[in-house]
Amino acid sequence: QLREVGLDYIDLLMAHFPPPDVSLDETMRALVDLKKQGKIRYIGVSNVNLEQLIEFSKAGKVDYVQNRLSFIHRANQDQEFDRYCSEHKISMIPYQVIERSQLTSSPRKSTSMREGDLRLKKPEFKNFAESVISEWLDSQLKPLAEDSGMSIEALCLGWALSQPNVSICAVGMTSIAQVDKNMAMLSKDLPAEILAKLDVAYKNLNDGLKLLFSTDVDSFRGLL
Repeated sequence: QLREVGLDYIDLLMAHFPPPDVSLDETMRALVDLKKQGKIRYIGVSNVNLEQLIEFSKAGKVDYVQNRLSFIHRANQDQEFDRYCSEHKISMIPYQVIERSQLTSSPRKSTSMREGDLRLKKPEFKNFAESVISEWLDSQLKPLAEDSGMSIEALCLGWALSQPNVSICAVGMTSIAQVDKNMAMLSKDLPAEILAKLDVAYKNLNDGLKLLFSTDVDSFRGLL
């Protein structure tokens, strides 16, 4: 199969979801065997909790974990998980960092999406949840982006990269301009004062939802 795609090895091979019908130990041993053969360089696992990560790690060295994480989706942030990754030198690759366009300067609204767009089936794009996040974006993040001379997506990418153990962010892009903009942003760290203002913006959102609906951001958006 490697010959078919013109490669001698794959840099990173990931178990995308913990397999429901095969033990984590067996899956990991298969990945370790591929690494020993020189067919892959690094091993990754995705969409795992701490218990599953520990189980994978019993059979070999996990190099990367890919879990969903964004400025407004923090359900996967856990101090014990972060501590384990740090102690075992496991790097994080968060995905959905810009929340399927919701955390961008020009967020795509469900009302403008074409029929068949997969996002229309996602709970965070239901009208009420979407409208609340959109209003918060306009009132909290847009002014901060304008004051800092950065785009909203750059702020949210920078926040993700500042989180423990994060080394790479998986971000979907549809144009060369987006690639150039995001790569320029990745060349520098967000200043501490901007990160502090971002924390305030998130706290305002979370506290407001708790006050009005007795729920947090992730639950309100249907992600828990």
